[in-house]
Amino acid sequence: MADGKSKVLAIRIGFGTALILGMAGIFLADLWTATNFATTMAGAALVGLGCWEFYGLAERKGLRPWKATGAVAGGLLVVAQWLDVQVQAGIPLAFSRTALLGCVLLFALLALLRRQRATAIEDVSITVFGLLYVWFLMGFYFEVRNDPALPGHAGLWILAMGVGASKAGDIGAFFTGRFLGRRRLAPSVSPNKTLEGSAGGLAASIGFAVAFARWQPDCGALFATPLAVAFGLAVGVVSQAGDLFESVLKRAVHAKDSGALIPEFGGVLDLIDGVLFSAPAVWCLVQLVK
Repeated sequence: MADGKSKVLAIRIGFGTALILGMAGIFLADLWTATNFATTMAGAALVGLGCWEFYGLAERKGLRPWKATGAVAGGLLVVAQWLDVQVQAGIPLAFSRTALLGCVLLFALLALLRRQRATAIEDVSITVFGLLYVWFLMGFYFEVRNDPALPGHAGLWILAMGVGASKAGDIGAFFTGRFLGRRRLAPSVSPNKTLEGSAGGLAASIGFAVAFARWQPDCGALFATPLAVAFGLAVGVVSQAGDLFESVLKRAVHAKDSGALIPEFGGVLDLIDGVLFSAPAVWCLVQLVK
């Protein structure tokens, strides 16, 4: 039993390290090329895969979302946001809003063409909700990344700070809960999560945010130590809420993970559940301090 747990832990550490290095490579690619291409493409891939997995969970519940169409639409909506950044600010056209409208109309048309229309409300609603859950929430990070009011590469660094604080919270909660966890946090939703793990995760999110702001001048200029503490606390709290929300979705369909893409981590949605909820919080904090 102990050997099995050690093997699982080694796999998680190995793949976790690889994911961290991959994420760092994406941010560095944008820095070196002075573009937003790498983060845009990574965002499109994550949103598309996240939507695919969400629709897979919905199918287990007997719902019938347009799985492939919705997943492709999620990725294309990220590209539409990228197009919004490329056009001149004075042009009265928002590609992302137009694309979202087009998606809703497309789903309505597909419902009309589907032979069995008795579940049209459920089919359209769950497909649109998948886009709002994954793409819309992730889109707040895209707005921060490309905010013209932020100096230099501050938007990219704040994106890294937010995602890093969210994932630091996951790591802190996992190890604190593993070695010190005693009292259950939400046994009816996620039996393995503990109050001790939650506290360790919050401490890790705050510690990461403070360290990152002190290390990175652009973030430090906006988030002095007290604000960095608030940043880490806010990201930590909403990230854990996002994790619990996804646990509710999985428990509703008796699924352990949203997918099996990443060994011992699950699917993409398992990886970004907390990040999705942290994005609006980071965007709001940036609006307050910039």
